[in-house]
Amino acid sequence: MLQELSSLMPHQVGEFALWMVMVGLALGGGLWLAGACFSRSIITLSLVAAGSFVGKWLPGWMGWSIDPMATAVGGAIVLGISGYLLHQYWVGIGLGMVLAAWTAMLTWKDIGHSLNWREMEGWSSARLALSFAVWGAGLTGIAATWLWPKVGQSLFYSITGLTLALAMALAVAQMGRGDWLGWVPAENWAQYASMAALVLVGAVVQWRLGSGSSRSSRSGEPEAEG
Repeated sequence: MLQELSSLMPHQVGEFALWMVMVGLALGGGLWLAGACFSRSIITLSLVAAGSFVGKWLPGWMGWSIDPMATAVGGAIVLGISGYLLHQYWVGIGLGMVLAAWTAMLTWKDIGHSLNWREMEGWSSARLALSFAVWGAGLTGIAATWLWPKVGQSLFYSITGLTLALAMALAVAQMGRGDWLGWVPAENWAQYASMAALVLVGAVVQWRLGSGSSRSSRSGEPEAEG
């Protein structure tokens, strides 16, 4: 699987793009191991940026005669406040989207080889299987975060960080800057197991870091007077 994904990466890029890839690799590693410790700030700032971007282009998309800067500021404020106040809900949505994306890719990879492209029945079955897999994964991620917030939060940043780091590492390997793919097991099941183990490691590290910071904050609070 990783070898196939690597072939989709660009072969030759400039020096600036290489530096951007390295920054993305470091960012992915940070999210993988410590993203949950800064979750509320990450969610809030990400939604501020998203609200600003969408708000800037929304008048043009909708044909409104409104100053784009006004809608950009309004979108940044609205989504930023929602990210801060509804932090856990956004984490659940994020985990659901990440799981749905991975499920869609792996499901399509498995059924794409056996799909008869000339038969409409094959297409219908593929769409049905893909829809069930994606919706099931997405709802599972959302429900898991709402039922077990800390578990969902740790898994979200572990999977997201590992995904970003893996994509950047594949880009580096495809540019000819590393031969680590030769050490990757060729069997798909071994690659899946390795990624699952890395996700678990990242989630456990973030769980421990979160537990340590919670204990430190509680120990720093003044004792209540009797």
